[in-house]
Amino acid sequence: AEAGAVKTSLWTQDDVMEFLLGDVSGVTVTSDAQLMLGAAWDSVATNLTGVSQIWCLARDSKGRVYFGTGNNGRIYRYTRGTGATLVWETGAAEITSMVVDAQDNLYAGSAPGGTVYRVSAQGDTSRYFQTGEESIWSLLLGKGGALYAGTGSKGRIYKITGPGKGSIFAETRDANVMALAEAKDGGLLAGTASKGLLLRVDSQGLARVIYDSGAEEVRSALGWGGGPDPS
Repeated sequence: AEAGAVKTSLWTQDDVMEFLLGDVSGVTVTSDAQLMLGAAWDSVATNLTGVSQIWCLARDSKGRVYFGTGNNGRIYRYTRGTGATLVWETGAAEITSMVVDAQDNLYAGSAPGGTVYRVSAQGDTSRYFQTGEESIWSLLLGKGGALYAGTGSKGRIYKITGPGKGSIFAETRDANVMALAEAKDGGLLAGTASKGLLLRVDSQGLARVIYDSGAEEVRSALGWGGGPDPS
């Protein structure tokens, strides 16, 4: 029998957006338009009753993953053996940020209400600090042990040193502090909304703009790892 033949074709795609116009499945498109095998993934927490969003994640030294939800303000813990377990229904609407310290204590920020919640490594829960602000969008543990909270809608950064102990550390002159990172000299980097600024905050709490993104939000920041800090 005669074998059927097909007509071959050749085309060139050398731009990221050209690749993304297609169905990208099982591969990753890099920023320089290279195709690579994508990471394998699977759903680990589904069908959680009353959960509309998962806002934030944090992982402790034992590999346990915590996540904060809305619109019910819950804190869950996920492990491979037991799946997702409810740790605390805080009473807030949204748990918007999380961080875990070196002793595996979890800190979580809420919106609205601006409360920092704490879940100890042993599972004890407490309302750790009340900022008095509308929202907490970001949390950072500084190398000196202080906890920093980026808030909205007045764009303030709080420095928290213990249960119920804290104060305004910096004023960004924007609406919301969406991201925090620590610079190598102990200062902070802060990403804001609604002006989309990246600010540097020195150890005295003085803030100055080092980059205007031109976007509405800067959602993440990374501390400078080598060489001189950005200025």
